[in-house]
Amino acid sequence: MTCRSIVILLTICSLIGLTLLPIHAEELLKISDKPLPKVEWQTDYDTARKLSKDSGKMIFLVFSTQECVFCRKLEATSFKDPQVAKMLSDDFIPLKVDGNASPNLAKALRIKLYPSIVMAAPDGKIIGFLEGYMEPERLSDLMTRGLAMLTPDGIARDFEEANKALSRGDYAKAIPMLQAVLEDGKLRPVQIRAKQLLDEIEQQAANKLVLAKELQDKKKTAEAFEVVTELLARYPNTGAAKEGAKFISRIGDHPELQLSQRNQRARDLLAQAKEALKAEKYHTCLELAELLERSYADTEAGRQGAILADEIRNNPERMTRACNAVNERLASMYLVLAETYLKKGDKETATVYLLRATSVAPGSSAASDASVRLTSITGKTPAVSTGFTKPEK
Repeated sequence: MTCRSIVILLTICSLIGLTLLPIHAEELLKISDKPLPKVEWQTDYDTARKLSKDSGKMIFLVFSTQECVFCRKLEATSFKDPQVAKMLSDDFIPLKVDGNASPNLAKALRIKLYPSIVMAAPDGKIIGFLEGYMEPERLSDLMTRGLAMLTPDGIARDFEEANKALSRGDYAKAIPMLQAVLEDGKLRPVQIRAKQLLDEIEQQAANKLVLAKELQDKKKTAEAFEVVTELLARYPNTGAAKEGAKFISRIGDHPELQLSQRNQRARDLLAQAKEALKAEKYHTCLELAELLERSYADTEAGRQGAILADEIRNNPERMTRACNAVNERLASMYLVLAETYLKKGDKETATVYLLRATSVAPGSSAASDASVRLTSITGKTPAVSTGFTKPEK
């Protein structure tokens, strides 16, 4: 029945004074718009036990009779609830047994009331025993609790964290956690789901490897290398990643790949130089730009690096700040060298380097620290250069 048909039906009923009870209009719309998961009910107890043992899923055994009114209500309402139906389909081996037709089984399980539901682990241990009709929400809650009892806390926690990592696209974290869920080799429902997720991840990784091999066959070695590099980073500990590592070792010395890596290194250096320029770290920018100018002149990034170096060298203000940065670094190194000599007890040599630290970068923090050390050694405050020159008369 479509949504439009339901609306027409409700309109007609309201005009002639009829009321549809106990299901309300919104519930009808909800039921019609959401297809229920298919639940494959078993009717043979021995078959259900075998399926449970082979799959690791819990048995959901429903005892009912033909004349039981609440059994029919359970069938028509709670078992038709989307969440209940999904759990029955995904996490349980659902089994229906007529209590009148199987009196020995009903007696063995001490069935006194219909409907009765027995949730049993794959080893036959009873996890839950539910009597009478239950609303969908309560039944769903009890089923969830039953599944939790079947799954150790550590496994459940690892699976939950793995799912969170997958939602963020963090496969590198999710893969080892899913593998840990499967570690004991059992087939609990949560482990079956973990195995399915790992199989999906393995397939994604395998597709990456296939793409890399296709690129290599087309002589696109650099592109193949990039694909495999992504595979190793995104899908570690997979079979495809292990094969991908061997693939890289085979093509690692290929001339085209070496050229591609060299160009990438030049682009990385240029990006760092531009970041340093943006941060007004002119000395760092000049060092990187001159490295590009010297060692990567044949690349586009090298040519841009040479232009960047000229921009700094031809700007007095920027060159001054670059020189000051060099001097401050040198003063810091002199200070460290002086401390080394002080540890050896050589105060005379330490004093020489402390004086150099105060003079090479006056006003810097290294010069200030050197001045303090000199005072503690000599007992005199050293004359520190101010960086100014005496005007001529």
